[in-house]
Amino acid sequence: MPPLPPAVESPQHGGTYFGVYLAVGEARDPKLTTAVQEAAALGYRVFPGDISCDQGAAEALGVSNNLFAVAVYFERRGQANDLLPWLELPPLGVVKVRTYCAD
Repeated sequence: MPPLPPAVESPQHGGTYFGVYLAVGEARDPKLTTAVQEAAALGYRVFPGDISCDQGAAEALGVSNNLFAVAVYFERRGQANDLLPWLELPPLGVVKVRTYCAD
């Protein structure tokens, strides 16, 4: 298995990253909590956020733009792909996005 890749800890407003989407759901959906816990167990600090803040994510994942998502962001697609074998549940996808709402 590849080593755990370093995530982008503070995505910048207007930055382009590769997001590994662990869960998408309504604000209080237990899937979001489970995804945060799984990321934390791997050493990543993530929080549910409005998926509309990640330009292109909802469309690529085939979900509504008014949901919340838990994602881990990486500088390169290869780093995002290196996370996949470490996950207990398969992610919804790896998507190249431009982040907003980060200021």
